[in-house]
Order: sequence, then C-alpha cells, then structure tokens
Amino acid sequence: MSPPVSSRPARALAAALLSVLLLVAGACADDDSVGVSELCDARNELEDALGDLTNVASGDEGIADAFDRIGEALEDLRDAAEDELDDEIDGVEEAVGRLDDAVTASEGRPLRERVSTFGDAVADVGASLDTLSDAAGAGC
Repeated sequence: MSPPVSSRPARALAAALLSVLLLVAGACADDDSVGVSELCDARNELEDALGDLTNVASGDEGIADAFDRIGEALEDLRDAAEDELDDEIDGVEEAVGRLDDAVTASEGRPLRERVSTFGDAVADVGASLDTLSDAAGAGC
C-alpha cells in the first residue's frame, strides 16, 4: 500500500521535481521553422512527461507510468533532433535512468526516506536538461 500522499515529504518530492521543470521551462520558444518547431514540441512533451512525476497521488503505478511516458518522449526528442543532440539526449536519458533507479530502490521504504534519496537524481535531471537546452540553442 502506498503511503499517504498528503504528507509533507510527498509534497516536497513534487515541489523538487516541479522546480527542475521550472528551471528549463523558458528554454523552448515558439518557432514555426521546420525542425526547430518539431524539436521544441518534442522537448515540451518531455517536460510534460517529467511533470507527471509530480503526480504522487497515483502512487508507484503512476510513477511507473510517468517513466514510461518519459521514455517515449525521449525517443520522440531524439527523432526530432536528427542526431544533432545525441550526446545531450543521452545525458538526459542517463539522468532519468538514475532517477528511476532511485525511485525503484526506495520502494517499500517510508516516504520520508524515499524523498531524501531523490535529491541528487532530481538535480542530475535538471542539469542534463540545462545542457540540452544550451545545446539546442536560442530557438528552442
């Protein structure tokens, strides 16, 4: 059974993940040019998928679904980038993998302990998204 999601640690997890998204949210601008628009759309989809992780009300199943959506969004982003951002996308995939590992490793532990294990992994996701944003340039 999942711990109550109304607890302070659950809200802290949601806030930490949301803060990562807010750091990079302004990085994609609307641009109607071919390629850039697809890249920005794919990156926005990744940000939305990462936002799904803040829905702790869905418990472990909801978190697993969010990681599935993140995987799909990363594939779409890689397709849209057409090999131009492979290293940066690899960095995001690796960081998300570490976050997934941290979530999985903490299953069954009290929520307070679970949240404390996510800090470094969340920071890694944020840093990798910053690197991706820088590489994508001002257009996205």
